[in-house]
Amino acid sequence: MNEDLLTYRKTGDSASLHPRIHASKRSRRSRVFPFFNFLILSAALLLATACDRRDLEVMEPQKTHLRIEVKWANVDWMEYYGSEPSGMTVMLFGDKHPNHPIVEMTNEVRYVELDVAPDHYRMVLFNNSMGEFGSMNFEQMNTYEQMATRATQFQPMQATEWTKGNTYHRDPEKIGTVLEEFDVTEDMLLSQVTFYPYKAWLRALRSTTRFYQADDLTYVLEVYPKPITSTLHLRVHVDGLTNMRSVEGSISGLADGFMLTREHSTQEEAIHLLDSWKARIDGNFTGGGWLTANIPVWGEPHGLEDWVKRPKEQHELKLHFSLRDGKTTVDYSQLVGKDIRYMEKDENGVWHYVNYVTRDLVLTIWDEDEGKEPGKPDYPGDDTGKDDHHGDDDDPGGQDSREPSLPNVDSDGQGSGFDAEVAEWEDGGTIGIDL
Repeated sequence: MNEDLLTYRKTGDSASLHPRIHASKRSRRSRVFPFFNFLILSAALLLATACDRRDLEVMEPQKTHLRIEVKWANVDWMEYYGSEPSGMTVMLFGDKHPNHPIVEMTNEVRYVELDVAPDHYRMVLFNNSMGEFGSMNFEQMNTYEQMATRATQFQPMQATEWTKGNTYHRDPEKIGTVLEEFDVTEDMLLSQVTFYPYKAWLRALRSTTRFYQADDLTYVLEVYPKPITSTLHLRVHVDGLTNMRSVEGSISGLADGFMLTREHSTQEEAIHLLDSWKARIDGNFTGGGWLTANIPVWGEPHGLEDWVKRPKEQHELKLHFSLRDGKTTVDYSQLVGKDIRYMEKDENGVWHYVNYVTRDLVLTIWDEDEGKEPGKPDYPGDDTGKDDHHGDDDDPGGQDSREPSLPNVDSDGQGSGFDAEVAEWEDGGTIGIDL
């Protein structure tokens, strides 16, 4: 037998192998048939003796209909941002599934309706959707305690010689939040469990149909969004401002974002580009004047809100002046960590320095000890030319700050600074000029 097999392998006579293959198939089939017949008989017996059959059913917990009414027109939101948003996002974190929030995004800004099962919920609501914010990234949004938004970084597309190669953080956009906690209890439900036929339940999942009973109760929660950004008002008095043609700058050391559920800024730092200024020439014909800028920021880094605890190195103000002769530039740098202060207006409309977080920070650079009367801008960062009327003389924290000084230069005739407008200042007033 072995000899024959070896012969087959040597000659490759495949036809001579067929009888063995066929014999092997016949012997295997004779063993399989009895077991197969047994399975058929068993199945027939089960079908014959089975009781009446019913559809497979799915247990679906009954939910409560919740309506969240959002009051964007509250004083805080409208005073600070001026208009309602174009939509909103609601996130509910239940204790039973803490890392799988219920998320609802809508273009409706007055209310949102949700169906929720019994649980203890922590809610985060904010305007717009995460994808609509171009200057901010959102982080850890599935973990309630770590939810944060941070400024994105950029390099100016039309960089100047001064900004070329530098990276800055974008200013935050308008954003406000609501944080609430509430319980949905068993007694808020009409029934404990509802049964749905499996196929009908699948169809419902694929459509917008909701299994409401006609007399379902709706629970209403009214909420009031609060802005979470601040505004930094910069006011820099410049000696020889009429010699300036343009200015750009930066401020470092402010927070780069906000912890949404902890309700405070991040500890990491940002650098803001200062490329939008207004200039006002003093009415006393000294050639000096004010530069003012107002930029949205996330505030001071968490833990450094109080200027007393803040080192002067925390913030550096840099300014780059191009003068009207077309060739002279002046660079200015000042450590102003103790000069940036939070301010708040009291019930009489008077501004005061405070040692806690508000929506307004002020940085003023002015050599007041020289006895000048430059028509200082109103607090905080107002460019109307009114006299200053802040309610106290608190040390703003940095009397070592010195204002920048620009040398006198001749105009090159190509947009000669501000001296073309001198005739309009003869009444002793001031002129606001957009740069």
